[in-house]
Amino acid sequence: MFFYFYCFLGWCIESAFVSVVQKRLVNRGFLHAPLLPIYGSGAIIILFATLAVRENAVLVFLFGAAAATVLEYFTGVAMERLFKVRYWDYSHKRWNFRGQICLSSTLAWGALSVVLIDFLHPPVERFITQKLPTALGIGAAVALSVLFIADFAVSFRDAWGLGRILEKMTALKAEVADLERRLRILQQEGQERREEYVQKLHALEENTLVWLSDFKNAKPQRLVDLKQAIDELTERLGAGRRDVLHEKLEKLRASYATMHLPRRFNGSILRRNPTAVSRKFSEALADYKRQISELRSHKNKK
Repeated sequence: MFFYFYCFLGWCIESAFVSVVQKRLVNRGFLHAPLLPIYGSGAIIILFATLAVRENAVLVFLFGAAAATVLEYFTGVAMERLFKVRYWDYSHKRWNFRGQICLSSTLAWGALSVVLIDFLHPPVERFITQKLPTALGIGAAVALSVLFIADFAVSFRDAWGLGRILEKMTALKAEVADLERRLRILQQEGQERREEYVQKLHALEENTLVWLSDFKNAKPQRLVDLKQAIDELTERLGAGRRDVLHEKLEKLRASYATMHLPRRFNGSILRRNPTAVSRKFSEALADYKRQISELRSHKNKK
């Protein structure tokens, strides 16, 4: 019950802050429900980490800040590796470590630890352990756990699907870039080959004209025909390969432009986390956010 209470309290604080910044209501967090597990987990970690030093506010600050920061770092790293997206990012702040934690966040955790231990948790603990009937507390914990697990499973699926689609979009864009490069090389090779043939033809023409100069009525028409034939040949050289590559390129571009998650994914996880970033798949994430925005705009017009 402590965990769920602080999950809800953290959601209230962060959703209110983000809603003010975004100037619209934002259901902040990884889950659909009004719960932020990082705050619930952080509160539990702080409660355990400060058990032996609760009489000393300075040590509460230090122990709580250290424990919560370690939790935040490893949670952020695990989520980024699993889902390819960073749901909080401190890269723009000073004194940050790999964008996962920063000094200001650590200081905030320390201050929250003091508030939690000295002011907030004592009445919460008395209510849950003394005033709340045991049967009701157990029933509420079980019901909340069922809802939490179900919500977590759905949110995990959404985040996992988003990560996979970002990987596919990035791979697809890399393939498009590779095809464009191959086409440029093919066109360059065709031009170089044409120039090479023309030079050889000119040399052949000069030698032949010297040989034909002894024949009064001789005309180098065959050489002219040969030159035209070579031009046609070099034009056709690689044409089939170019056509195939062009066709494949257009299909890839069309696939990338219309890439989206399966129907069950509605982009809500990005609405709940509007500041989510991805170091490795930043371009794909930006394109996907744009597609989601355009889709919503189209639906609103309808």
